[in-house]
Amino acid sequence: MANLKKSFSSLHIVALKSAGYINLNDTIAIHPEKAANPYHPDLIVNDVDIGELKAKASPLFIATKYGIDPQFALTMDLKDSFHYSKFLE
Repeated sequence: MANLKKSFSSLHIVALKSAGYINLNDTIAIHPEKAANPYHPDLIVNDVDIGELKAKASPLFIATKYGIDPQFALTMDLKDSFHYSKFLE
């Protein structure tokens, strides 16, 4: 499972760089603490910043009810927002 997640993350990082969403000079890697702590954020950027990788398999069609294009709608669990807020301080 860990190898699958690592490959999945690497593929997405390459795609984001190719699309211009990430500076080509940025270095992005799986955060070293992720192996020991599954609750730790997924990525480390430029050896300083952290990032979380989320993936979606299909559009969130209910988003149209709120005037949002389903192709760009994402969800986040409330518990995750509390957990990751400590990394923003």
